[in-house]
Amino acid sequence: MKPLIFFIGLLAVATCQMPLQDSVSDFDVDKFLEHWYGIATIPYLGLEIGCNQANFTLKEDGSIGFVFTYKTKLDASFKTTKGVLIADTKNSSKFKMKYDSMYQVFDFWVLKIDDNYTYGAFGDRWRSYLWFISRSSTLDKEHYQDLLDYATKAKFAVESLVKVDQNCGSFE
Repeated sequence: MKPLIFFIGLLAVATCQMPLQDSVSDFDVDKFLEHWYGIATIPYLGLEIGCNQANFTLKEDGSIGFVFTYKTKLDASFKTTKGVLIADTKNSSKFKMKYDSMYQVFDFWVLKIDDNYTYGAFGDRWRSYLWFISRSSTLDKEHYQDLLDYATKAKFAVESLVKVDQNCGSFE
């Protein structure tokens, strides 16, 4: 009986998804600020986001404010939500994300970013969501593949990635 219990326990540990431990090292918040587009996402809580953009600004208290403008796939009108990112004191690329309209706080980890801060990926330690982002509304195949390779190696559910159609009109 003991070998069976040991085997079942070992199987449970082996199939369990371990949390991510790493995010970007040497992250420069000032280079990250300003305007980003969502290029692809693993939908979180079943919400499929259509075209979208986010603007990040440094606030006086050192936190980062953000404004996220988007359309859902079910609704043609633009929606806007605001919030704040609070940096981890030990790692500048790990944040807690708090939307003004929600009580829940989310991990926001910058997982990959290119040297010029023109494209990257963010998500959470449990791999429950993932965003590919770019400074422009499109991302070339080479850079998209770079992010996809990272996400695959990090064991994200890349088969669930949904590319975002940014052809939705003006955000103004």
